[in-house]
Amino acid sequence: MTTGAANEGKDDVQSLVRGLDVVRTFSQYKPRMILSEVAQHAGLIRSAKVRLAPAHRLAPAAR
Repeated sequence: MTTGAANEGKDDVQSLVRGLDVVRTFSQYKPRMILSEVAQHAGLIRSAKVRLAPAHRLAPAAR
């Protein structure tokens, strides 16, 4: 594995960890949140919150 590939692998793992942090913010007591609440609870910085916004818009509306 080259250094570039190793760094890419680290980035992938870090992204997965952040994604799991986002998923863990939800619970049966807090099943719905606005994007800023999710970012705050998951400890995301502003740039990560901005990257999440398009995915948030694609998510199906909760009923």
